[in-house]
Amino acid sequence: MVKSMVAYDLGFTSTQLGLMDTAYLLFYGFGNMLNGNLGDSYPLKKVVSLGLYLTAMVLATTAVLGIYHVTVIAFFVVLWGCNGLFQSAVWPGTVALMGNWFPRLTRGRVMGIWSSNSSVGDVIGAELGGLMLYMGFSWQAIVITCASIIALSSTFFALFVEDKPALSLVEEDSLCDKEFSLLIKHRSSFAKKGIRFSEALRIPRVLPYALTYACVKLLTYGMLFWLPFFLTRKVGLPENVVGVLTATFAIGGILGGSLSGWLTDHLKGNRSVVLMPMLACTIPLIFLFEIGDSTTSWLFFIIIPLTGVMNAGASNLMSSAVPADLAERSEATSTEDAKGTVTGILNGVGALGAAAGGVLIGWLQTYSWAYVFMFLIGVSALATALLVLIMVADCREEKRTKGKLIDY
Repeated sequence: MVKSMVAYDLGFTSTQLGLMDTAYLLFYGFGNMLNGNLGDSYPLKKVVSLGLYLTAMVLATTAVLGIYHVTVIAFFVVLWGCNGLFQSAVWPGTVALMGNWFPRLTRGRVMGIWSSNSSVGDVIGAELGGLMLYMGFSWQAIVITCASIIALSSTFFALFVEDKPALSLVEEDSLCDKEFSLLIKHRSSFAKKGIRFSEALRIPRVLPYALTYACVKLLTYGMLFWLPFFLTRKVGLPENVVGVLTATFAIGGILGGSLSGWLTDHLKGNRSVVLMPMLACTIPLIFLFEIGDSTTSWLFFIIIPLTGVMNAGASNLMSSAVPADLAERSEATSTEDAKGTVTGILNGVGALGAAAGGVLIGWLQTYSWAYVFMFLIGVSALATALLVLIMVADCREEKRTKGKLIDY
């Protein structure tokens, strides 16, 4: 929303807007991998709060350039690249932190709900921006308000959040006072022993899940970015109806992530058994988009929220509970932190997939929307096939352990 307001006020073209998008997604993708590893090497609260603070500074700088009506596109491309880089510190760090606080058997239901925070934030941010515009505030005032909220969140995060819970009662009882003090001092020290990037890539199922998430993220971003354009230009729906339909996609993602997380916990943490059918269901749903038109607009009120449940819901779980689970599979992680690095790999590859997909969708829709939906169906089929391989490997591993949980 911020980017759109900036582009409209300063007269940027769609090509220049695309440069800002590309800069953001590229730096966000590679930044996830960098900042995820930093979160495993240094205190999470410091890395996340610094990322939030620098993001607020970027937004404030954007507002200042707007106030002075600076129209040099290079400045905004650089700013949006920095925005992606600094924001990329937040998700890997917070996923790692949540993974530290919640064990694997209850992680799905907790993180399935928690991971919907981005969708909830999108809805609240859009409503807040719309309300401020209605009240006569400029976009610069809206951006400064957002920057202030982010800076305040950074302060609260740094003051009140802890990287991991204190020692359990069993651990505490087994230590003398001196040992307890030394261990607490060690746990709160600035430097940690993080896993190397190459070691994280060798953790079982990390690379297949990263490739799968690239497809899932491409589908999600394709819907979020291009769905309003398709519904207004191709289908001919009014903008107020399009706004409602777009919101149902985000709401579907919240429900899908929560329900899938709860279900995978009941399956002893086997996420792939639930995620694979969810992505398989997106294939016929995407096909229905092509046959819908203005005379069958009611169809979109069914398929759009269902696509949100299946696709965005799977995306929420794959970006939160799944990387936290994977990080505990490696023998190296018994003495090293890996959740941030693994989350950074999955989310980073996902962002790069979304960036590539956005360019391809933009190119394909100039020829025909049929090509766009054929492409999305192919991406969904590829994601499903990758998850079938992951599910087979998970089931074999579970069978080898005779249904007992692996002691990660």
